[in-house]
Amino acid sequence: MASQRPPTVHPERVGPYEVLVPIASGGMATVHLARRTGMAGFERLVALKVTHPHLRMQDAFVDSILEEAKLTARIHHPNVAQVLDVGDDPQGTYLVMEYVAGDTLAGLLRSGEAGERIPIDIALRILADLLSGLDAAHALTSPDGSHANLVHRDVSPQNILVGVDGVARLVDFGLAKTVDRLALTKSGIIKGKLAYMAPEQIRGRPLDRRADVWAAGVVAWELFAGRRLNDGEEAEIMLRVLSEPAPCLRTIAPDIPVEIEEAVASALRIEVDERCPSAGDLRDRILAGAAASAITVADTSTVARFVTDRAGAKLAARAQEIAAAAQRPRRGAAEPAVEHRGLRRSIALVALGAGVLAIAIGVLFMKARSQPPHEDKTAAPVMTSATIAKAAPSASSSASLDREPTPEEAPAGVASSPSPRPGGHPRRAGHAPAPHPSPSQKLPGRLQGNPYSE
Repeated sequence: MASQRPPTVHPERVGPYEVLVPIASGGMATVHLARRTGMAGFERLVALKVTHPHLRMQDAFVDSILEEAKLTARIHHPNVAQVLDVGDDPQGTYLVMEYVAGDTLAGLLRSGEAGERIPIDIALRILADLLSGLDAAHALTSPDGSHANLVHRDVSPQNILVGVDGVARLVDFGLAKTVDRLALTKSGIIKGKLAYMAPEQIRGRPLDRRADVWAAGVVAWELFAGRRLNDGEEAEIMLRVLSEPAPCLRTIAPDIPVEIEEAVASALRIEVDERCPSAGDLRDRILAGAAASAITVADTSTVARFVTDRAGAKLAARAQEIAAAAQRPRRGAAEPAVEHRGLRRSIALVALGAGVLAIAIGVLFMKARSQPPHEDKTAAPVMTSATIAKAAPSASSSASLDREPTPEEAPAGVASSPSPRPGGHPRRAGHAPAPHPSPSQKLPGRLQGNPYSE
C-alpha cells in the first residue's frame, strides 16, 4: 500500500501577519491569505507570499523575491497588484501584496463549460486592463531616471487576477528582470510557462518588452477562441512556437471581427522586429478593432457580475475558511490595542507629568550638590587671640565692660594697670568683674555645630 503524503503544515504567523488560509502554490513560494491587525480594531487582509522551506537557504530564490518587491513597489498603476511589504522570518523570506478578492483568469476559464467562451465585451475589458498594467510596467524608470527596460517574462492567465470589483490586475513579477539583470540568468535555464513563451525566450536570446507582448497575444488568442493555443508535450510546444505561425483566430471563432483578428496576429509574429512593438500599442489596436465593429467594451460592474457568477462558489468557500481561521486560538498574536482613547490619553499625561517632576527634582538636587555651602554674611569672624585683641573696645565705649584685662590678656609689652571708670572714679576694690561670655554663648549656631544648620 502506497504511503500517503503528510498534510502540508502552514505557519500560523509570519512576521506581524496572521496566516489564515493558503491561496495558491507555485514553484518557488506559497501564497497565503493573511491578516494584519492594529489598534482600535484595525484589520487588513493581504496576500502573503512565502518561499518554500527547501528554497530558504538558496540565495538565488531569496534574491528573486527581493527583486520582485523592489520592482513592483515602484510600479503605481491600478492594473498592477501593489506590493505593501517585504521581510524575513524563520518561516522564510516573504512578500506582502494587496489581496484581490476574485479569481485568476485561468480559474475563470476553467470554471466555464467545455468550449464556453468568456463574452467578448468582458474579454475586451480584461485584455485592456492587462495591457494597460503591462505597459505601465514596461514604462518603469530606474532611480536615476533612465528607462529600466523591465521584462515580466511570465505573463499568463495564472498571473492575471480579476477581482469582484471588475478590475483585472497583473501579478507575480517573480521572474521579472530588467535588461541589465537578464544577463545574470544562467544560460540553458528556461524560466516561465512554456505555452506562453516567445520564440526568442525559448532560444535563450536577449529579451525586451516584445517578449511580453507575445505572451499577451497568446492570452488574447485564447480568450477569443475559448481554447488553448499551445497544448501538448513540451518538445511539441517548443517546435510549434519556433517554426509555425499561430492559427488564424477566425478559423476557430468566426464571429470575431477581422480587425481584432489582425491585431492579435500582430502580437504573434515569430520575428521580433515584425511584432507589435508595445503592450500599449496592442491594446489600442484591439480596442480600435472592437470600435470598428461596433462592439462595446464591458464596464467594471459588468465584469464584477461575471466574476461573482463564475467564481461565486469558490469565493463563498474561501469566506467560510477565513471565518473559521479567524476563530481558532492564536499563538503569538499581538496584544489587543487599548480602545479607550480617553483613558489612554489620561495615562499618557500622568506618566508625562511624573517624568517632568522627577527630572525637575533631579536637576535641583544636582544643583545643590554642585554648589558650595552658602556663606552667612552676618556670622561672626573666627575668634582668634589676635582678633579679640584688635576688637578690644576703647575707653569711651567700654561702659559695658566691668573688669580690667588680666596680665595674661594684655598685649605683649603693655603693663596692666587699673583704668579709670567713667567719671574719673577708679574701680572699687573687691568689685567682681562680669564674667566674659564663652564662645558658645556669643557665636551664631553655624559655628557651634553642623555647618548647614541655621
